[in-house]
Amino acid sequence: MKIAVFHNLPFGGAKRVLYEELKALSKKHEVYLYQLSGEKDDVFDFRKYTKEFHEFKFSLANEFPGFLNRLYSDYKKFFVLKKLHKAIAREIDSSNFDVVLIHPDHYIQAPFLLRYLKTKKIYYCHELLRIAYEKQFTFDKNVILLKKWYEKIIRLIMKNIDKTNARFANIILTNSAYTKQNIKNAYQKEAIVCSPGVDTNFFKPVNKVIKDNILFVGDEDQILEKGFKNSLNIDLKGRYKIKKLVRNNKNDDLYLKRLYNRALVTVCLTQGEPFGMVPLESMSCGTPVIALDDGGYRETIVGGKTGFLVDKNAGQIQNKINYFVFDPVYSVTMGNSGRKYVKSKFTWENHAQILEEAIKL
Repeated sequence: MKIAVFHNLPFGGAKRVLYEELKALSKKHEVYLYQLSGEKDDVFDFRKYTKEFHEFKFSLANEFPGFLNRLYSDYKKFFVLKKLHKAIAREIDSSNFDVVLIHPDHYIQAPFLLRYLKTKKIYYCHELLRIAYEKQFTFDKNVILLKKWYEKIIRLIMKNIDKTNARFANIILTNSAYTKQNIKNAYQKEAIVCSPGVDTNFFKPVNKVIKDNILFVGDEDQILEKGFKNSLNIDLKGRYKIKKLVRNNKNDDLYLKRLYNRALVTVCLTQGEPFGMVPLESMSCGTPVIALDDGGYRETIVGGKTGFLVDKNAGQIQNKINYFVFDPVYSVTMGNSGRKYVKSKFTWENHAQILEEAIKL
């Protein structure tokens, strides 16, 4: 089949999903990639899996001061970007593709492309436009009334754009049952769960690595008001350090692999996480996970077996960390269970199979 793929994703887990999809699709199909110009990325080389690579220039950068900068950026997102997506749709429709696989445009989430394409289109929805749907992202900054009203109106416009565009998809794929339910609530459309996987041949335990840190990722200021170090009264026994994971395009896979292997436990505190690649990669490296009993974490962590699911409570988080600090053998046993669990359920082969079935529908 001749397949077009579109995205405008920032660096992160969603981009890894796209990379693995291109790798899998290129084995059986002709793949043509369409994307907007964005940040330089030395981690994911999409070109080697595509027959043709099309990049379109777009940027919100401008030299206007203060609020004029915001006005100009919103104008470009709502009008200039829309026009560009329409032009890309015309180009794709004129090229006789069998299907178009569409990933989000991070400026607006569900791309305008969806409403203009006539070719069969599959939308992989990693998450909804969270600032428009989730209470935790309610705008509460202390600014003048005019700016508050402007922000409220802009979010309503973006919510309408996201919903309208997404409903034009012929098929929606998503990463978890949690996101599937959110899609049904927001778009009134059914989605197919196509969970991401992990390369367990790469993300694996490394022999003779000393576990000397406790790895944190997520919303520390919202869950632990004084931060990881100051909110938790943990006796680290002089053996462990608190390490915070910030994912960016400087963190290649080798760096992440070392980090997971050196962790006694990985603590994931992102609220409303749609899926979460960090827990899977950590467990694949034989390191158990403590995560919020929330969102997609409920689908990737087996409480009491591969780690623990906890409430938004500093005391509870602290107790579970101490569980591993005072008896590190639990890190090994739960880590082994986690790796087995990931290998049995979260593979890129499973992901590719569901994607292939969707393309043929």
